[in-house]
Amino acid sequence: MLEEKIMTKLEEHDVKFEQVDKRLSNLEAGQNRLEAGQNKLEVGQDRLFQEVMEHKVKMENFVTKDEFHRFREEMLSGQDAMITILKRLDEERVFTQKWVKEVEEKVETALKDIQHMKIQLHIA
Repeated sequence: MLEEKIMTKLEEHDVKFEQVDKRLSNLEAGQNRLEAGQNKLEVGQDRLFQEVMEHKVKMENFVTKDEFHRFREEMLSGQDAMITILKRLDEERVFTQKWVKEVEEKVETALKDIQHMKIQLHIA
């Protein structure tokens, strides 16, 4: 009887040990999965850090709002100056055309007068 009781207790302990052993195996598997996840996380962090650094280098070449506004103002003032010059040139062109037309008319009149003089002087 005592032996049976001891054997029963031993069997119960065996069952408990098997349960504990199973839990330990599950914990070890969970630990392994956790370590694998941690490794993936570290790799992801390294890649993320590398991308952030690449973006930071790229962003160093970006212009600031102030720089953009200064550039824009310079461009606009330059364009205003060009428009002013173009307007002046256009006005000069109009007056130059008028002057050329007057000169051509004077030349035509002079040529007619010369032709008329040649006829009177019997040169032509």
